Amino acid sequence: MRVNIDGLHNVLELSRQYKLRLFVPSTIGAFGPQSPRNIPTPDFCVQRPQTIYGVSKVHAELIGETSVACDSLA
Repeated sequence: MRVNIDGLHNVLELSRQYKLRLFVPSTIGAFGPQSPRNIPTPDFCVQRPQTIYGVSKVHAELIGETSVACDSLA
């Protein structure tokens, strides 16, 4: 989990420093067993991951959203 989270923070910082665009893919592991499976997952869906890996992916999604929001305010 440390590699996923610390690595993401490092890459986000470098992307800010060098004004780069960044794409960070997620995974179905970010959702959990209550998420819809037979249809495309909605854009807004409760995320209740059941693994540490899934938790790190939810963190990546949320920190990415926060970074974009903060950068657009600067």
